Parts: sequence; C-alpha cells; structure tokens
Amino acid sequence: MERNEHLKEFNGHRVIDGPKELSKKSLQTIAELLNEDAAVIADADYDEQKPCKFEPAIALKTATQNYLISFVCNRLYIYENSGAYKLYHIDNIRNEILLWAQKEFPKDTYLELMPYDD
Repeated sequence: MERNEHLKEFNGHRVIDGPKELSKKSLQTIAELLNEDAAVIADADYDEQKPCKFEPAIALKTATQNYLISFVCNRLYIYENSGAYKLYHIDNIRNEILLWAQKEFPKDTYLELMPYDD
C-alpha cells in the first residue's frame, strides 16, 4: 500500500493524518483498549527483536500527550509533553484500534484500505 504523498511532520515522524485532538470519549476508548489487552514495552531491545521502520499512519493529541500509531509495525507511542514516552505493542488489539482509527478519520483512504489481521 502506498503512503500518501501529503505527509505531515509530528513528533519527529511523518504522519498521513492528524494530529487530531482526541475527544474525552475517544481518549476513554483508547485507554480501555490499551489497559485491557496491550503490553507496555518499556525495553528498547524490542526494536531489535522485531525490526520494523516505524511509519505512523495517524497522530492524535491531548493537552498533555501525543499519540502516534503504526499499523505496519503494530506499535503505538504515547509521548508526554516532558519528552518521555511509552511504547505499546498492539498486535493483540490491532483490529480494534484500526476500527477505532477509521471512525476517528472517516475520510482517510489509507486507513480505509488498511487490511485487518485474520
């Protein structure tokens, strides 16, 4: 799948769509998905175990955090305003997050064409 030529810079990455301000409801939804099923990867060695060029599809933000999601690498970074970040490995919840992202960005053809995992 080709990436959109109109990429934007956000948190040091080029993103296809966003940054979009997260509503309280959307923030609650993503927090519930991450708390229930995703494992926080605090170890930088993860990149060596599963090499993948992180190319985030979308960017979202709140007053204190920036979210970058890659459906190719199945990773979600949450950056704090302080510069600290958390990395989530989202293989187990990729389809749920993709469905949520498609609702957040209904006109994004890249997300619309993104395949679901079996």
